[in-house]
Amino acid sequence: MFKDSPDQAVIFAEEVIRHTKDRQLNRDQVIALVKEKEQGPKTRERAESEVVRYGDTKGTLKVFLSRGQIDLSFKGLPEAKVVELRELIEQMLEGQLSI
Repeated sequence: MFKDSPDQAVIFAEEVIRHTKDRQLNRDQVIALVKEKEQGPKTRERAESEVVRYGDTKGTLKVFLSRGQIDLSFKGLPEAKVVELRELIEQMLEGQLSI
């Protein structure tokens, strides 16, 4: 990994030692830390998010394209509106899903 850059190897080792000492990591935690640092920083996909309204209540529609996931969330909807919205969503999806 550091064959061509011994300076980077020293920096890597010093970071691992510092984190191990500061956090008082055990053997397994050190191994996990080294693996994590070897892989580099993780990138997280952020959802496309937009504010939506149902009646007078604001909600959030989040779309995670790479996961194939859609989240629709409302807080504070009256019970009758929850039932109504559920029925509308089910009607919209009816015939689209094979169960």
